[in-house]
Amino acid sequence: MVGTTCLGAGHPLFSQRTFDVCIVDESTQVLQVSVLRSLFCAKKFVLVGDPEQLPPVIRSKTARCVSISHSAVTVQVLLASLTV
Repeated sequence: MVGTTCLGAGHPLFSQRTFDVCIVDESTQVLQVSVLRSLFCAKKFVLVGDPEQLPPVIRSKTARCVSISHSAVTVQVLLASLTV
């Protein structure tokens, strides 16, 4: 078991390994682009979080306009509702 932050998953040590599972806690507050690196290091992933809690903090008005402000969990909830 290895613990790191989403940004810490960019360390060269992680690019040389593949993990069975990646668990992202508080994923409603993690931006999609921040979590991708962690997910690529694992065969499976679990996103843990409450989509009704606070969203990620986005300071850029441009980023908010192009939907970068959606968390990974929010995107999963939206995609799940489309497939039902």
